[in-house]
Amino acid sequence: AQEELKEVEAKLKVKNLIYFSSFQKRYNPIFSNVKKIIDNAILGQLVSIRYYFSHLGPYTSWRPLSKQKWFFDSRMAGGGVALDLAVHCIDILRYLLGEYKRVNGYSSNTICKNIEEEDNCIILVRFENSCLGTITVSWCNEPMETIELFGTEGTLKIDIHAKQPVFHIS
Repeated sequence: AQEELKEVEAKLKVKNLIYFSSFQKRYNPIFSNVKKIIDNAILGQLVSIRYYFSHLGPYTSWRPLSKQKWFFDSRMAGGGVALDLAVHCIDILRYLLGEYKRVNGYSSNTICKNIEEEDNCIILVRFENSCLGTITVSWCNEPMETIELFGTEGTLKIDIHAKQPVFHIS
């Protein structure tokens, strides 16, 4: 993977092109508010966090700009739902909680998309600050995105897709 990255970087440099990962969720004000809640220890010390993100997959939940269905071609896309959805969850949790200490995961390929790569994935994490977390992503369920934070002084639950996201702190 490291050699492939260097090869891609060299080709981009020769053509004077810019490449970047689009982690646009960081600009959603919901997450900057959650970060303030965490940084101000409103929930106390965070013990665990749960992030769930799903939709019915490319070409069902949204229309791509290209007519070529490359998302389901593992040679072109490089992966399944983890590469599509989980990368955003991984980035947001890193933004909110800091670096990961340990990461493990499980994926499955159900019959819902009839593809080679995974359409469901669960990632288990431990952060440097000892907080535990799970990330669950799926292309087999209705569009949903929720995040739950559990601290020593309270719990925060948010439905990201709600028209008016509700911050429920207990």
